[in-house]
Amino acid sequence: MIQLSRYSNILELYEKERKKNGYSSDKGQKNVLGFLYQLIIEWEIFLGKKNKFLLRNPVVPKGLYIYGGVGRGKTFLMDLFFTSLTMPKKLRIHLHEFMQNIQEELILLKGHKEPLMHISKKLARNYDLICFDEFHVQDIAHAMIFESLFRYLHEFNVSFVITSNFHPDDLYKDGLQRETFVPAILLLKTILEIIRIPDGPDHRRARFMESANPMFQKKNLLQKKYHHPHNDKCQQMLQAQFNTITNGPVQSADFITLNNRRISIVAMAENVCWFKFDALCSSFRSKEEYLDLSDLFKVFIVERIPILTKDNLSAATRFTWFIDIIYDRKRNLILTADVNLDLLFSKTIKAMDFDRTKSRLHEITAFRI
Repeated sequence: MIQLSRYSNILELYEKERKKNGYSSDKGQKNVLGFLYQLIIEWEIFLGKKNKFLLRNPVVPKGLYIYGGVGRGKTFLMDLFFTSLTMPKKLRIHLHEFMQNIQEELILLKGHKEPLMHISKKLARNYDLICFDEFHVQDIAHAMIFESLFRYLHEFNVSFVITSNFHPDDLYKDGLQRETFVPAILLLKTILEIIRIPDGPDHRRARFMESANPMFQKKNLLQKKYHHPHNDKCQQMLQAQFNTITNGPVQSADFITLNNRRISIVAMAENVCWFKFDALCSSFRSKEEYLDLSDLFKVFIVERIPILTKDNLSAATRFTWFIDIIYDRKRNLILTADVNLDLLFSKTIKAMDFDRTKSRLHEITAFRI
């Protein structure tokens, strides 16, 4: 018999974590929390049927697609849901990493008939539920296989919970050969319940504004994580921070090698690496390289970030990839830039991806190392 008291966990956890982290109560979040609460109940019922063999192949609960503006707490709600859901066959993964794994599998299965079906069947043996946080599609290679992959996963009884800044209709908007992605949009709208988190305050920015208080900064200079403008004093502060957070010999190398390609570095010690922005983002880099970097290091220092405009749009786009991965994998970040964070992205490149990155930077740089 199902004990309803178990399902209060996510509601209690929300209040506990909200108060612990100093988050304000949010009606929009509580509205979405109700859908997540109900979904946990449905998953417990599914697991009961599966474990007791009441049905040979019980159908997984219908998933959710939760979308809304930047900083509205979607990642926070995903954290609560994934923690509260006590089931073994679940996966939470960043879309970049998931699709990289799929591409690697496709290479291994080159020449096989229906390789995506084979990959999906393998995933379905290991997972009943896959969760993607901050879901967005930028890569044409991913867009072209997305519909087939998710259709097979759905047919093999895998469900999804997805959060995104975008309604499904706005995914991969203006992307190359977008018509190949339209069937994927239709599929998502069919197999998932679409939930919008209502507009409200950007909680990431609110926490940044608290940490930006001059009295806070005066007492916590070595924990400040966004410095501007970049000058000699700023450089000295970076060196002091680097010395404070490292506890071992500094490596003598002036570059690291990923996928047979060099990336220049300023300094490196233990799990801390210090880069100049140009080395990290201005030349060609792939999302896979940023994923590899996040495997190697837990703290990143990036200095001399310029104002990001249409003139350096490629570098700005790579920077968004880097920040997405750093944020999702909960790595620490210290930055120096030419200007205040609110002015970092020029209005000439105003777009949802850059709004998301700015909001995430507000959150990342608001917390102590």
